Amino acid sequence: DGYGGTSGRTADLWNLSREDLGRMREMGLNAFRLSIEWTRIQPSTELGAREEMLSPPPFDERALYGYAQRIADCRAHGLEPVITLHHFVYPAWLGLDAWLKTETIDLFLDFVERTVRYLLQALPADFDCAPPRWFITLNEPNLQAFNHYLYRIFPSSRVGIAPTVHYLADLLEAHARAYRLIHELHAG
Repeated sequence: DGYGGTSGRTADLWNLSREDLGRMREMGLNAFRLSIEWTRIQPSTELGAREEMLSPPPFDERALYGYAQRIADCRAHGLEPVITLHHFVYPAWLGLDAWLKTETIDLFLDFVERTVRYLLQALPADFDCAPPRWFITLNEPNLQAFNHYLYRIFPSSRVGIAPTVHYLADLLEAHARAYRLIHELHAG
């Protein structure tokens, strides 16, 4: 029925990437946008409290390797990888309203640095292919903010213009700093 019913089997790029990427190439595509999920790179089963965050869990090297493998698969199929580093989802250990906490910016930058550095080193060394050239730091920041604090589609503990503007300001700072960091890592 489309609403609340069973959706059946969904896309499973994590397990079917080679087949799916091959189909994309057969359709004539020359690029593929792939999101690297922060929650997969720094997983935790613990949830941060409403107003506080937990200590960051360790980075999962197997997950980083898995993403590198999928990027190498893109290259093997003649698809240019376009990497999104934040596509709406942030780890639960950050707590509710994470982007209203200034420390989330530094934690995001730690994730970006670890992930991009890993891809820049692992793809040429372990997979004999070029690392990604294209990164999207944050997917649709305005929609994220509006859906949390104005439309109440995403979970939040606040509502209104003030948290929306605060959220957007923190995302803008995170974007600008991540942009500079990615360029520094590529140049280094």
